[in-house]
Amino acid sequence: MGDFVVATGDTVLFEPTFGNRMLLAPAQAVLAGTGRFMVNGKPGCVVSDLAKVVVPGVPYTAGNFTVPGVGMVQLVMAGPDQTAHTTLSGLPVLLKGSQCQAMFIPTAPATDPSTGVPDPTLGVPTPGKGRFMVTQVKVKAN
Repeated sequence: MGDFVVATGDTVLFEPTFGNRMLLAPAQAVLAGTGRFMVNGKPGCVVSDLAKVVVPGVPYTAGNFTVPGVGMVQLVMAGPDQTAHTTLSGLPVLLKGSQCQAMFIPTAPATDPSTGVPDPTLGVPTPGKGRFMVTQVKVKAN
């Protein structure tokens, strides 16, 4: 039956929990497609477009480290139901699907307020999830 094709202007919304880390602000990014096909007049998204999705400057806390630090969310890969068997532009087309895989990487540590000790896992990625928010409801692919 297929699912809706992701296109330029659609967004990816990341869940607030990445392991023991909690994002304190919504993390989302607008997608820019590079497919050589159009979806309602906008370039469609293909798998290689995922590598460009990074949301910097996201505040977070982690366990006892409740004085917020900052990090970035990076889209890692599409879920198994988010790529079409159909290829256009030589690459698999992105579909709305269910959930994509993401990573949160702290760039400035959260701190434990009782001891002043910073989060020792600075720079260590933590996995999380996101989902594509598709605005068009006409074009589908399998």
